[in-house]
Amino acid sequence: EDFEVGTSIDVGSHTFSELEIVEFGKKYAPQAYHTDPEVALDTIYRGLIASGWHICAVWMRMMVDYMERFATGVQDGRRNGAGVGFTLALMLMAGLRERLELSRVPDVSQGAAMTLMLAGLLSLAFMGFAGLGGQHA
Repeated sequence: EDFEVGTSIDVGSHTFSELEIVEFGKKYAPQAYHTDPEVALDTIYRGLIASGWHICAVWMRMMVDYMERFATGVQDGRRNGAGVGFTLALMLMAGLRERLELSRVPDVSQGAAMTLMLAGLLSLAFMGFAGLGGQHA
């Protein structure tokens, strides 16, 4: 309701360094095209690339920083950006379900079963954002 359809916003930019990509890759996405610049040359990407989760985490941080200027009525600062997280979760769920429609998924995992699995995985992923603002309970 705060933005008209078609409105774009500039949340900033981020350039991923090789070291940053490799460190994140070794910790969270251990594929050669995220962890080894030499081996990555022989992959379909022809070089090192940042993982999708890495890009998503950086984007989320930039989006929360942007949206905090709109948060009102929160005194302790811990809930600023909660709406952004909810919006991101909805967008991710919609995107994942759309991709699953085009994928070969076993019948037993389709529909509600897959939605529940995705919701569980997303909730675990978002638990990783707890404490990013430097606030401690």
